[in-house]
Amino acid sequence: MKRSSIIFLQIVIVMIGLAALVFLLWEPQVEGRNKDATQFQIYFQDPFLALVYIGSIPFFAALYQTIRALNYVARDQVFSPEVV
Repeated sequence: MKRSSIIFLQIVIVMIGLAALVFLLWEPQVEGRNKDATQFQIYFQDPFLALVYIGSIPFFAALYQTIRALNYVARDQVFSPEVV
């Protein structure tokens, strides 16, 4: 794979992660039932929001693992013993 393609894919993955993070932080503020709540009430007193944040951890871990895999592809070490 070309180095420029790998860098492009890594940038796209980082942008997807940043977009998801921004959405996770922005969406509770415009949600209907939290419209008039304070910042503390929105982020610290909503158990559903805590579950959403905990549920997003595997998503961000998968993005990190994808970037690591692309680094191995860039170094032609995809099937090396340390990867497998």
